[in-house]
Amino acid sequence: MRVVVAGTGRLGAAILEPLLESSHEVAGLVLNGQRTRGVWRRYQATSPLLGLLDAPVRIARQSAIPMVWLDQMELSHVDAVANLKPDLLITCGFGIILKKPLLSIPTIGCVNVHSSLLPKHRGPMPFNWVVLQGDTETGVTFHVTTSRIDGGDIIDQQSLPVGEHDTAMTVYRRCCDLARQRVSAVVDSIAENGLRGTQQDETESTYYPPLRLDDLRIDWRWDAREIHRLVRAGTPYLPAHFKAGRRRVGIERASHHPRHVDACPGCIVQNDPYVTVATGAGTLQIQQAASMTSLGLPWPNAFNTPRIGTILQ
Repeated sequence: MRVVVAGTGRLGAAILEPLLESSHEVAGLVLNGQRTRGVWRRYQATSPLLGLLDAPVRIARQSAIPMVWLDQMELSHVDAVANLKPDLLITCGFGIILKKPLLSIPTIGCVNVHSSLLPKHRGPMPFNWVVLQGDTETGVTFHVTTSRIDGGDIIDQQSLPVGEHDTAMTVYRRCCDLARQRVSAVVDSIAENGLRGTQQDETESTYYPPLRLDDLRIDWRWDAREIHRLVRAGTPYLPAHFKAGRRRVGIERASHHPRHVDACPGCIVQNDPYVTVATGAGTLQIQQAASMTSLGLPWPNAFNTPRIGTILQ
C-alpha cells in the first residue's frame, strides 16, 4: 500500500519511521508550508523546540522520500499531492484542515493521529489542555479524517496515565511514543479491512482552541495547585507568567505546597533556595524562570531574586 504522511515534529517522525520499516511504501511527505514563514523560520535555528519541526524533513531526505509543501487548497498544491498517488494519507501534527479536494485523493482514504482520547479534547493543542484541565488519563486516537475537526470514526485508541508532575511536553512525547508503537498495526489493519471504525459519541465531545499568552497569565489568588497546572500546561510552549515590576517573567519550572502562610497572594515569603510566593491557598516555589520578550518566548537571562515581601502581579 502506498502511504503518504502529512506531518511535522516529533509526532510526524514517530509515524514516518515505523512505516519506513514496514511492508508498506512511503510515497511522500507533505509539509505545512505556512510553518516555514515568520517567527517559526526566524527561531528555528536557535530553538530546540522549534527545531523539532524539521525531524520528518531530515528523515525524508535520508530515505529519498519526495516532499510536497502544501500552503493552500489551490489546484496546483492539491495536484502535487495527487501526483504522489497515495492509497492512504495519514496526518499527524499537521496545521492545515483538509478539505474535499484533498480528502478525495487517496484511493482508500485519510486517517488522522490525534493526541487525546477522542471525542475529548478535540483541537490543535490537546496535550496542553489535558494538563490544564487536570486530567489523569489521555492517549492517542487514530481516526478517519472528515471535514469536521477530529470528528471521524475511531479506528484505534490507546490510553496512558497523566501524572501530577507531567508537563505538556512530557505528555506530547509519550503520546508520540504510543503512536509509534501502534501505527504499523493500524495501517496493516486498514490494508486488510479498509477504513472501519467506531462512531464518536458527540455527547462526550469537547473542543479547545490554541492556548494564548493571556490564557497563561497567573492570578496569585488562585490555589497553588491550579497555578502549578498552568505552569505545567505551558511548558515549554508558552510559559505561565506574571509581572515583576516592569518585566514579564515566565515560569519554566515550579512546585506547589499546600501549607498555609500568613501573607497576601503574590507576596514573596521566601527566596532561599528558591523564590516562594503565597497564593490563594498554599505556596508556589519558582525553581526556574526568565524574562520574556514581546513574542512570549523566554529570554535567556535569569529572573533576579526579589526581596521578601515584594508583591508580584
